[in-house]
Amino acid sequence: MNAKRCLDCDVELGLHNCYASHFKHSKYVCKKCQNKRDNLRPCRKAYLKEYTKKHYVENRETYRKKQKQWKRENPKIRREQRAKYRAKKLQRTPSWCDLDQIKQIYSDCPDNMAIDHIIPMQGEFVSGLHVPENLQYLDLSTNSTKGVFFDCFDYLEWVNNGGLENRFTTPYLTPYLRLKSA
Repeated sequence: MNAKRCLDCDVELGLHNCYASHFKHSKYVCKKCQNKRDNLRPCRKAYLKEYTKKHYVENRETYRKKQKQWKRENPKIRREQRAKYRAKKLQRTPSWCDLDQIKQIYSDCPDNMAIDHIIPMQGEFVSGLHVPENLQYLDLSTNSTKGVFFDCFDYLEWVNNGGLENRFTTPYLTPYLRLKSA
C-alpha cells in the first residue's frame, strides 16, 4: 500500500514522488502539481493582502470592537506590550537629545494627527532614533499604513530638498505611500 493518488491530477504515485497535502488529511499531491501550486502562491499572496485590506476597511468597527475587547480581557499582555514599546523608545533616545523639544512636538500635535518616526525605530534594516529631527505629524490612517517601511535613497533626496525643515507641514512619505495618496 505504498502508492498514493495525487489530490489534483489523480495520478497514482509512490510515496517518494509526492507531498502530503496541508488541506485535507491523509491526501497527497504529486511534485508536478506542487510546483504548479508554488508558482501560483505569489499571486495568491498579493490577492490575500489586498482582500485583507479591503475587508478591514469594510469591517473597521468590528475589528476595533474586537481589539478593545481583547485589550480588556488581556491587560497583562497589553501592559507588557506598552512597557516593551517604552523601553525601545528609551533605548532609542540618546543622552544628547533635547527632551523638552520632543515634549513640545507631542503637545503641539493636532487632534487628527499622529506623531510618526520618519526613520522607523524598529525597522528591518535601519532603526531611527527618538529625536526631534526624526519626528513628524501624519494623519492617523497614513501613519498606520506606513508601518516600518523606509527607503534610504528617497529619504536622502527628501532631506536634500529641504524636507527636514518643513516636515510638520509636508511630511516624508515613502514612495509607496506617495503613489497611493496621489
